[in-house]
Amino acid sequence: MKRKSIAGKICLITGAGSGIGKDVAIVAARRGARLVLTSQTPAKLEATVSDIRRLGGEVLYSEAVDIASYEAVHTFAKEVTERFGAVDILINVAGISLWGAAERLDYARWRKPIDINLFGTIHFIGNFIPQMVSAGKGGHVVNVSSAAGMLGMPLHAAYSASKYGIVGMTDVLYIDLKPHGINVSLVCPGAVRTPIMDSTEVVGATEESRQKFRKVFDRIAIPSSKAAESIVSGIEKNRYMIYTNFDIRILYLIKTNAPILYRFLMVTAGKYLRRFTVATEEARY
Repeated sequence: MKRKSIAGKICLITGAGSGIGKDVAIVAARRGARLVLTSQTPAKLEATVSDIRRLGGEVLYSEAVDIASYEAVHTFAKEVTERFGAVDILINVAGISLWGAAERLDYARWRKPIDINLFGTIHFIGNFIPQMVSAGKGGHVVNVSSAAGMLGMPLHAAYSASKYGIVGMTDVLYIDLKPHGINVSLVCPGAVRTPIMDSTEVVGATEESRQKFRKVFDRIAIPSSKAAESIVSGIEKNRYMIYTNFDIRILYLIKTNAPILYRFLMVTAGKYLRRFTVATEEARY
C-alpha cells in the first residue's frame, strides 16, 4: 500500500503533554508535520514543545486547554483557525482512566470519563471538522478509544461507557466524512506504559494493591513510543482500524468468533482483578 506523506501538514494533537499524545507528536514532527498541540497541564505541554523543537520539529502553536469545557475548546479552535486556517489532521488522544466495580461507582465517577473522554473528543470534532469540510482539501481524523471500547473489560464500566461512545461515533464519522475526502481512523490501545497509570483511580484499591496491579500491568504493557509509531503509520496508510497491541487484536477476534470463550475469559479476568480492589467503599449515586 502506498503511503501518504504527512510532511508539511498541520497536525493538531490533544493530550500532547505526556504518554501516547506526546510520542505521537514526536513521531509526527520527525515525519515533517507542522504541529498544533494541547494538553491540560501547561508545564508538561511546554516540555513537549521544547523536546520537539530540540529535535528540529516545528510547533506552530501550543496552548493548555481543558477539553471537558466546550467554551475553552471553542476559544482555542477560533484562535487556531484564525491563525492557520483548517487543520489537515486532527488526532484526539487526550483522556483519563478510571476503574471500579459498578456497585462502587458514585455519580461523579460515572460522569467524569464521559465529560473528559467522550465530550472532550466531541468538543474537538465539533469545533474543527466543519472548518476541514469547508476548506475542501480533505484531511484525516483520528480518535483514540481503548481496548475497553471494544471489549467488556472487567471493572471498566464507567470508562467503557466513554470509550464505546468514541468507537460508535468514529464509525459514523468514517461514513459521513468520506464524501468530503476526509479519512477517519480509530485506535483502540491495550496496555500501554504511560503516566496515565500514575493518576488512574481504582475505586476500592489500597495503595499496596495498586502497586501490585501496576507491576502486573507493566509486564504486559507496550511502550507508548511503539503505540505512537503504529498510529502515525496507520495514518500514512489510511487505515480505519489501527491496532497498537497484538493481544487486543486476538481478543477481539475471539469476541466476534467465539463469544462463549470470550465471556469465560473476561469473567475469569474479572475475578482476578477484583483481588486488587479489596477495600470496601459505599457508592453514593
